[in-house]
Amino acid sequence: MWGIKSIKIFDPKSEYGDIARKFRDFLLLSWKDLRFNPLTPPPNVPRNEWYQTIVGHMAQTFNFWEGAQSFLLRLLWNLSQRMVNPTMLDLLNALEVEKPRYKQKDYIIMATVSSRLEMILYTCRDIVMADSDMLPILSHRHYILQTTGLMSEIESWLLEFLLLWEYMYRIWNPDKRDLTLHIYDECQHRLFSSEKERNIKKISASIISMLVDQVRATNISICALSQEPSSLVNAVLNNSYLKVAFHLGSGVEVRAMKEAMGLTDEQADSLNYMETGEAVARMAGGFMDPFPIRVHEFREAERVDEVDFEEHQKRLKADLYEEAGVDGRGVEGVGWDRSLDGKAQEPEDAGEEWDVLG
Repeated sequence: MWGIKSIKIFDPKSEYGDIARKFRDFLLLSWKDLRFNPLTPPPNVPRNEWYQTIVGHMAQTFNFWEGAQSFLLRLLWNLSQRMVNPTMLDLLNALEVEKPRYKQKDYIIMATVSSRLEMILYTCRDIVMADSDMLPILSHRHYILQTTGLMSEIESWLLEFLLLWEYMYRIWNPDKRDLTLHIYDECQHRLFSSEKERNIKKISASIISMLVDQVRATNISICALSQEPSSLVNAVLNNSYLKVAFHLGSGVEVRAMKEAMGLTDEQADSLNYMETGEAVARMAGGFMDPFPIRVHEFREAERVDEVDFEEHQKRLKADLYEEAGVDGRGVEGVGWDRSLDGKAQEPEDAGEEWDVLG
């Protein structure tokens, strides 16, 4: 499609289903349909590098206390010496049988990390406890991922994780860098929020800002759609090749796009009076001056038989699960047996010394 090998549309309000009806190679997925183990590195990515990446990402997403990253890295390293493919549940169980070394501070760190791991597991149980991985296959497909019904904090973690996974996958697999397009709708509260930059120490940078700056090197293009451009991270406003501004009624948002696009007062003022479909665009190269454009409403070419559409999507999903070696029935009974008092069941050999670094 238009020379783009894969297109991913992240749809928080379930508004993009018609694209899958018009273009039959698009797979329409709910977030509940995903199956992967976040602790398993992408193909060819060294395990140690992957652990550093996902621990840093979790620490930023969930605002962990200082010290939680080294704590989690140690747990992951110890688990990797005992298990081929540890899961998030294995990590949680290992955490809950760990004995704090520095009492109060460690108890607070452990409680915070434990609560976030439990939140991921209770929200995304079937997703992150899968017996196989569909992400290497999805990275080369056209799909629409609907995140309706997913709590905000986990949604942010999931969307960032998927982009981070594909970035690392492409870094370590140069032959897998076909042009791909990621489209994020209503993203300012979920993925590209400027709050993430403000919450990071000055000596560091948010994961999402780093990705926006670097993914282009691996042939990943990002399209961020937002009704509140002032809420977007600077990396999106400053580094995008093409910016398009439609009607904006708020002075704050008009000023944000005026600065981001280098508009004159007159050009910025026109954003208050544009009709539906009218916009101003500016490119980083080629057409250096802003220019007006008109965007036509997307319409289905013909009425689609809903029964046929549903059957077609079932076949696409079944093929995906079969190719990935994933059991689509879920993971009932797979390692999730918590005792009635809420405590984790200790793993085998829990009495042995785990700290191989010591």
